[in-house]
Amino acid sequence: EKYKEEGNNCLRNKDYEGAAELYSQAIESSPNGPKSHIYFANRAAARHYLKQYRGAIDDCEAAIERDDSYAKAHSRLGLAHAALNEWPKALKAHKRALELDPNNKQT
Repeated sequence: EKYKEEGNNCLRNKDYEGAAELYSQAIESSPNGPKSHIYFANRAAARHYLKQYRGAIDDCEAAIERDDSYAKAHSRLGLAHAALNEWPKALKAHKRALELDPNNKQT
């Protein structure tokens, strides 16, 4: 949890590489723990800012494998697919995010 909080601080300060590294440490410390889906989804956000879209997709898929009901992972998956002009996949991911969290204005 410490790594996640530090990663969140890096993300807020636009230190995306630092955030990705800290989220990686959180994943290493608890790859299948109760909050690991959040760590993967957060690293996906950092990787998206770094334009590492394939890595972001991999992380979102890992987050979804751990918790399919985590709307942020689906939303971030849609963003990564959209960045790669993979529109059908982007649409599918965003639809799922909206099903899970219909009041989310970011989706």
